[in-house]
Amino acid sequence: MSGNPHSFLFKPGLWLAEGSFSDGGGRRLDARGSSEIRHEKRRWLNIGRLEVAGETALVFENRCEIEPPSSFLEPVTWKADNPSLGRLRGRFIVVEEAILSAFATDDGTFGGSETMLRVDRDSYESMGYLATAEETVVSRWRLRLTRVG
Repeated sequence: MSGNPHSFLFKPGLWLAEGSFSDGGGRRLDARGSSEIRHEKRRWLNIGRLEVAGETALVFENRCEIEPPSSFLEPVTWKADNPSLGRLRGRFIVVEEAILSAFATDDGTFGGSETMLRVDRDSYESMGYLATAEETVVSRWRLRLTRVG
């Protein structure tokens, strides 16, 4: 995709994530994970895992199927089956140095957004939140993604 400044999502690769995760009460915990981007003929995949440290370790896994766009300027539709939340649906859209995403569960119980800000070709800052339909924040995160493969 000519002119596209983004390497995350738009190019296959392996990314490691490190940063923080906060629960609804604001308790901040260390978080680490990975995201593998695969490009297949009819779909792209973002296979992610996030491990949150704490008294009881939390593990979040997501397998996101992305509809490949014909241009990086178009909104990109995605869906994911999340073991904790159920089916999620959302869109990515590129706005200059950022990739924005808004999402919700199929049943409308949860929703949120994430911003992935390009730092350089091989690193991004990711910030996001998850909330209930009543707008109670369930979690927030801030991660540094670094391309390793």
